[in-house]
Amino acid sequence: MRSKVPTNTVDQSIGVKDGVNKVRGILKEKYGWEGKFDYLHHGTTTATNAILEGKGARAGLVTTKGHHDVLNFRR
Repeated sequence: MRSKVPTNTVDQSIGVKDGVNKVRGILKEKYGWEGKFDYLHHGTTTATNAILEGKGARAGLVTTKGHHDVLNFRR
């Protein structure tokens, strides 16, 4: 079961709670289920959106001599 809810940038735990509550509501309405979840997967696009919108902090990577390969491993 999946749900999508808006991210709360002030407190991201609110978005997680909203998502869980949304799924609980769907499961209760469709199947009458009111149990416990065995596991939960959470994902967010907050970082991706910040990059796409240019809202992230300016950052740089400085390496010392002999460690230029760090640039190749940055991903």
